[in-house]
Order: sequence, then C-alpha cells, then structure tokens
Amino acid sequence: MPKDVLERLGIVPQFRRHFRVADGRVVELDMAWAVVRVEGEMPYTPCVFGELGMDALIGAFTLGGLGIDPINQRLVPSELLLIGVGMTLEQKFCWGLGNGFHVRIKSV
Repeated sequence: MPKDVLERLGIVPQFRRHFRVADGRVVELDMAWAVVRVEGEMPYTPCVFGELGMDALIGAFTLGGLGIDPINQRLVPSELLLIGVGMTLEQKFCWGLGNGFHVRIKSV
C-alpha cells in the first residue's frame, strides 16, 4: 500500500523488512500490523509501506484468510484449514529462536 495512504489511515511504521522486487533488486520497507474489516470480522494483517506511486496490493498473507466473490466483486471471509504438525519439545523451543535457524519437523 502506498505509504501516504497508510499514513492518512493513522497507521505508523512498526518494523522494517527486506523485499525482492520484480526487477531483482532488494529494497527495505517499513511495515506495521493493522486491522482490516471484512464482512464484520476484523483480523490483523501486515501492511507494507510502499513508495509513493506504487500500486495498492493485497498480499498473500491477507488473501490467505479471504475468499473472492467474483459475482459481487468483493472479498469475503473464507474457511481456514487447521492442520497439526507434531514436534518434539526441543523442536518447539528451537522454532522460536529466530531467523536463520531451521528445524526438521516430523508430521504425525
């Protein structure tokens, strides 16, 4: 979303992330968690503060919890999947250690 739009909505940057753009460059942009309202539901979703003039896009994270109603041309809540993954206690601890640390997860 262009940063001027997010600023007008009162959303302020909370952290920064690196993104690879279509031409192959890596850019660092501000991000924030924001609430979106869809059919009365108000989930949190990450917002990227895009440069002025960038297209307003809805990312994969936000779209993951929404369905598309092509007849009425709108976004609607969708059914989510709840999938369990078995991990050992050590793997659960290591999972939260942060970037660059990978664990192998065995499904049950």
